[in-house]
Amino acid sequence: MNIINPIIKSSVFKNGLWLYLLQFANTVLPLLTIPYITRILGAVGYGQFSVAYNWITYFQVLVEYGYTLNGARKIAISKDSSEENRLWRSIVCSRAVLFFFSLIILNLFYIINRDPVRHKNMMILMLIVLSVVFQMNWLFQGKQEMKFITIVNLTGRISSMILIFLFVKKSDHVSLYCFLYAFTFLVSSFLGLFVAVHRFNIHPSFASISEIVNELRDGWVLFTSNAIARVFGSVGITILGIFANIEIVGAYSAIYKIPYILNMCFSPISQALFPYLSQCYSESYEKAISLVKKLMLSVVGLFGIICVLIVILRRTLISLLFGVEFTKYSNIILLLCPQSLLGIINNFLGIQTLVAMGYKEYYSKCILYSTLILVLLNFLLCPYFQLYGTALSSLITEATLSIMLLFILKKRVLKKSE
Repeated sequence: MNIINPIIKSSVFKNGLWLYLLQFANTVLPLLTIPYITRILGAVGYGQFSVAYNWITYFQVLVEYGYTLNGARKIAISKDSSEENRLWRSIVCSRAVLFFFSLIILNLFYIINRDPVRHKNMMILMLIVLSVVFQMNWLFQGKQEMKFITIVNLTGRISSMILIFLFVKKSDHVSLYCFLYAFTFLVSSFLGLFVAVHRFNIHPSFASISEIVNELRDGWVLFTSNAIARVFGSVGITILGIFANIEIVGAYSAIYKIPYILNMCFSPISQALFPYLSQCYSESYEKAISLVKKLMLSVVGLFGIICVLIVILRRTLISLLFGVEFTKYSNIILLLCPQSLLGIINNFLGIQTLVAMGYKEYYSKCILYSTLILVLLNFLLCPYFQLYGTALSSLITEATLSIMLLFILKKRVLKKSE
């Protein structure tokens, strides 16, 4: 407790509180708009938006390029403002290059697809991808100034929500909704850019070709792991949809929100700890490892208690959240909660240890192998066990990932550091 108490009083604890406020806003505000917008646009209109947005997320992953973690780590250990400015222009210009590359791919896709409605909506939603270019979350995270992330994102989300309620009134307002949805991200990014320039003495300038190439090369490993995780993040539901009826898919999608909310509650902790621990590793390896162990025990213990309560109260909880008809699938929680807990453990082993120490290539390989295992297990188990096969596949995959991460830490990374 003597080690934990100073952290609670430090910037890490304050940053965590700001990120929890952001997570609360990101969870609650969409719940206020989605029920409204699905009724206004109808199934067809909302389907048009969903299909267009689904494609845009791939470009979003491409332009993000893993800089959220890699950039934050570099800022956390940077020595002076000149190094921070070099890093800023390298990342922003690299993302700009990737954005224009995404535009080319999008228009080539239209030549093949020839769907003018989808192309129009996708072009509007590309504003989200443009916002990623100027997104400063990595800078604020590396500076351990998470309150700015919260303020700018909350401002953009509230503005977008108000505009959606005011102006989206008819079923043919799909394109307008696309613009107002993207407006959230655009406002947040440019507000963040304004704060970054004035708060951290950033001087916007163009990067050289060599700086862009070096930054892209350095971020490649984390980009591939993030891309794999994002692209295959919904593989379970996708494969379940092939082998099960729509009721089972809907039940799994709904109940899965319970462990998903748990992961969202842990996310601010992860984001707040990462730059702090990255700095700790650069100062004292032994103290950082000791701190991670104590933090992991405390956090996993807390979330473990929550998981036990969810398992015990699963039928009542599912009935309250989703309705009585979903309670017949309540036993799926017995697989989903341990999976969520293992995901938190893997974050400490992977992100807070391997990546924070600079061994991101090991983490990337583990993510790649575990994703391939997840896809294979889903194809093997879903046809026979339906939604239980999907949940079991995720649980086995998380357990396998834990074993791989522990093996690398004990046999390679920790051994090298002795």
